[in-house]
Amino acid sequence: MENSSNEFAKDNVESQTDSSTSSYSVPNTPNKPAINSSKHKPPKYLRNASIKLLTHPVDKNIAWSFFLSIIFAAISVLTGFPTVIALMWILAMALGLRILFSRCCARRRSTRGHPPPDVEGQQVDEDASSCLRAEDFVRPPESLWLHDTSFNLHISHCLFYLDPGLNCSKLKDVIRMRILNKTTEYGERAFPRFLQKVVPVCSGYCWVDDDDFSLENHVFNEKLDIKSNEDLQNHISTLMCTPLPLSRPLWEIRLIKDFGRSRDTVLLIRVHQAVSDAITLIVILGNYLSDNQQILRLKSRFGSATYFLNLFRALFVAPLTFLGWLVFRRRDFNFFNRRHKPQGRAVAWSKNIRYSKVLRIKQVMRCSMNDVFVSATSGAVRAYFTKHGILTPPNVTLNLPVDLRRESSGGAPPRMGSRFSQVSLRLPCATEGAVPRLWEVRRRTEELKTSPDTAVMYGAVYCLLPILPERLAHWIINTVLTKATVVLSNVPGPEEPLSIGCRRLKRIVFWMSPRPEIPVVFSVISYAGGVQLSVSADKGVVAQPDMLIREFELELNRLSHLLARRRIPGEHRRRSHFTEERRQTEIISPPDGELQQKLYSVQEEIHHVSVQLGAMTCDGDTLRTNETRLLQRLEELKEEFSELMRELRRRKSLADGIVLDNQDDDLDGELRRPNRRLVLSSAGRRASMLASTARPLATPTIAHHSFVVSTPNLQAADSSPTQHTGAFLQVAQERSGRRKSDFN
Repeated sequence: MENSSNEFAKDNVESQTDSSTSSYSVPNTPNKPAINSSKHKPPKYLRNASIKLLTHPVDKNIAWSFFLSIIFAAISVLTGFPTVIALMWILAMALGLRILFSRCCARRRSTRGHPPPDVEGQQVDEDASSCLRAEDFVRPPESLWLHDTSFNLHISHCLFYLDPGLNCSKLKDVIRMRILNKTTEYGERAFPRFLQKVVPVCSGYCWVDDDDFSLENHVFNEKLDIKSNEDLQNHISTLMCTPLPLSRPLWEIRLIKDFGRSRDTVLLIRVHQAVSDAITLIVILGNYLSDNQQILRLKSRFGSATYFLNLFRALFVAPLTFLGWLVFRRRDFNFFNRRHKPQGRAVAWSKNIRYSKVLRIKQVMRCSMNDVFVSATSGAVRAYFTKHGILTPPNVTLNLPVDLRRESSGGAPPRMGSRFSQVSLRLPCATEGAVPRLWEVRRRTEELKTSPDTAVMYGAVYCLLPILPERLAHWIINTVLTKATVVLSNVPGPEEPLSIGCRRLKRIVFWMSPRPEIPVVFSVISYAGGVQLSVSADKGVVAQPDMLIREFELELNRLSHLLARRRIPGEHRRRSHFTEERRQTEIISPPDGELQQKLYSVQEEIHHVSVQLGAMTCDGDTLRTNETRLLQRLEELKEEFSELMRELRRRKSLADGIVLDNQDDDLDGELRRPNRRLVLSSAGRRASMLASTARPLATPTIAHHSFVVSTPNLQAADSSPTQHTGAFLQVAQERSGRRKSDFN
């Protein structure tokens, strides 16, 4: 149930004030006593959301949704396809006229002796010497970042932590040799955007070679004395509001020496979003800039299995879908999104998060890494809201950048530029429980992968910018994109450690360029077995984004703890301690009486080991070693218990003439309707589990193929193996009888 009591309700209640819809707390002051007054109603962004029950997808009434889908499909077929065809003709004509007009009128611009170009006024240089080519024009997805309240707000920032000793001269030589002078097999520059600047022309923007290019203007030592994380945070916050010079290529690298106690060398990298996106820059880092160059490949498209089908669907539904986003999608109004004027950015970043922990959550729940990060973001936002007096937070909208580029063929250098689409996803912040939130996130992302939303948004940017007037096109697109509250960017980095200039690259931290209207931006990057989270937030909303960092990490730890005893699908079969010889000797060959006696002994030992684990409350190296040993022994006993139960069931079924399939069923983590037979028999088993051990005996690891004997006298002093054997036979006969009736 959304916002109902669950395993975390106690923690939430303890960290919150007394709730009522008429109580609220001062923003950015967690756990401050609420103000109760019937005369003073809380602001709308502090009001609690309504409580709703979670409904399994199978139980939902799909009649109304099906009816709306039929109507939507009919309207799309009648209006969508003709509209798309007309837009494609208009787009082709607009692009043709643009190229023709530019070839005749626009000339390559030279900045020698001239002031920097006036971007807003789009002044055009009349003194030029050569015509522009079609590929010199800035593509619509890149020009989208060149128009906003300020030209240079869309700058991505990145930190490289290197071992001490790298100087600016060595770094320049590496960049010049491996990046700037790199050519393709056809003799062309591999990465021309690093040598080009953006120049406005009569029909848009274009990339022009910088004739006055000097590497000293782009790679230099940081002038400020930065020695601590606090100094670095303040400096990055200032740089996020500092533009790059328009008369030069839009990138720079600042070298910070002797940072921190380890006296590391830190590279502060700033790249405008129009130059390239983070995915391409990571490939350039791993494949070309590093000393130990790796073969990094671009990940497959988002929803690659249905990508081309979604493209075909977008031909019919694109106009109606985009119109629905523009007219009917409401802008968020919550604690983060209060319709206020931006006040600068505050930044923070986490310590190293183990990649293996996140990977195991992904494997157990059968979801993607992106689903895990989206779920953790949802939990962090929910926790932040509850600590500021909103006990039942509302769902918020998340903008998710989706990469749409293909991998370069033949190992060619990747093409620079921005080739991603931004789609919206509702974060289930109103859902209590880390695992239910992850279920809901996975369901929504699966729906997004099979929908044409990514293609519709990318196509809208490609069509509207060349056809409509500049201000109108950007107003329409920004109206759709700025209705969100949070942005999450997930960039997969190199899996192996890299080095630059013979210095080991220790950490990578990056911030996606934020839109001023979106208050909170989460950026995640993986590198060398670790995950780094960084947050950029509006200072007027989140003055200390470290709280969001902590809540994000706590959500991952909570998921890891809840799923610690769940096995990865197929893990039990791969890691079985029972070889065929051991299974034949200890499980298959012994008679029934010996197996029943062994089953009783294993159950008693499980109880004994569980009690020992429950008694361990102190910390220390010795205790951690003992706990690891006991946990390993407990897993072995559970596996033996499962093998014994499986063999006894097999023998009983053969005696009754029933053939059972004992192959393990992989759990997929999805919310499922409970089996009726298991529900009916759960009451008897629950008494046994509570009586036999302080910890659950049948954990989710083996719960789908084992049960515990229901014996009320399990802890009695005069209980004997014979009594337990009789109880086991009675339960086994009842279960086999029900199973046989199911077959009949």
